[in-house]
Amino acid sequence: MSKIKQAHDKIFKNVFSDRKNALNLLGNFLPANILNRLDLKQMVYEKDTFVQKHLKGYYSDLLVTIPLVDSDESVKVYFLFEHKSFSDPDLPLQLLRYI
Repeated sequence: MSKIKQAHDKIFKNVFSDRKNALNLLGNFLPANILNRLDLKQMVYEKDTFVQKHLKGYYSDLLVTIPLVDSDESVKVYFLFEHKSFSDPDLPLQLLRYI
């Protein structure tokens, strides 16, 4: 039996590749003043990623485009899930590098 590589990354990506789960996450975590400006029914998954090539094998990510309500413009929403199996005091610095 072969070992599954990056199982946690695959779980996150599979869960949030489901449109209903992604919309639920956005609906529960984005502030109302931002949610009210997004046409979530028109959300489209993109194939592109902003994760650097040397990080690609380590971090799970999803990118969606969401049109703005009453506008020709849209926004890109990037899902990057960081999960640790151990306590890491350097986590805040790691998150700053992602930004």
